[in-house]
Amino acid sequence: MAPVCKRSPNWLSRLETAMLSRPWTSASRSCMWARQQWSPLTPSTATVPRAAGAHTSPPHAALCLEVTLKTAEDGPDLEMLSGQERVALANRKRECGNAHYQRADFVLAANSYDLAIKAITSNAKVDMTCEEEEELLQLKVKCLNNLAASQLKLDHYRAALRSCSQVLEHQPDNIKALFRKGKVLAQQGEYSEAIPILRAALKLEPSNKTIHAELSKLVKKRAAQRSTETALYRKMLGNPSRLPAKCPGKGAWSIPWKWLFGATAVALGGVALSVVIAARN
Repeated sequence: MAPVCKRSPNWLSRLETAMLSRPWTSASRSCMWARQQWSPLTPSTATVPRAAGAHTSPPHAALCLEVTLKTAEDGPDLEMLSGQERVALANRKRECGNAHYQRADFVLAANSYDLAIKAITSNAKVDMTCEEEEELLQLKVKCLNNLAASQLKLDHYRAALRSCSQVLEHQPDNIKALFRKGKVLAQQGEYSEAIPILRAALKLEPSNKTIHAELSKLVKKRAAQRSTETALYRKMLGNPSRLPAKCPGKGAWSIPWKWLFGATAVALGGVALSVVIAARN
């Protein structure tokens, strides 16, 4: 295997996720074994007594590690997993995603959550109890919520919106999914759609200060958006706000006197012309 050079101290976790990017290949089981046997290399775990005359590495230096794959075993057949085995596998992937998320590595976190969801939703040839199915459903909702959070951090708004919608299909009153869906719509400029969703979330949890703050911010943004739209419409219509105001004290049907006299003169002229034509005939 070619040397792997990483600046991040989490090189081993990154390597495992990279090898699992095509899930359930022959390398899957060996990677899982490696993750269980080794721990990530961090400044605290990498500190060892220095021998006399040994060279030292500068702080934050890039480590070049050559990894050799010794053994490989077939990955698990998801269709043949029992309910509890499926739950255990999905939980391992979810915990791996949580670790990536805490390190702000949102790409790897999203990948781990996606692997967990695939483990849950893949076809099963083994019968499961109602309790196991319910446990898998609850786990799926957790993974979808976490996946939406990672996608939101990556500005993948369409994907995050799909993840939130899938959660709400199973749990319409899921506060986290409602809040994140509102945030996604707000990021897309859809304030009219985001505000009712956040209000629904706030109704479910009135003491949530985060939802309060987000909703207040969106209401202000929506008001500013409407003000901008109104100014734009006025500009498109020739700025009717600058037209002369009506004279005070006059009704909506008041007509200037010169217009009234002109109309009367035209009417009288028309009558006289009709009389003359009739007399000639």
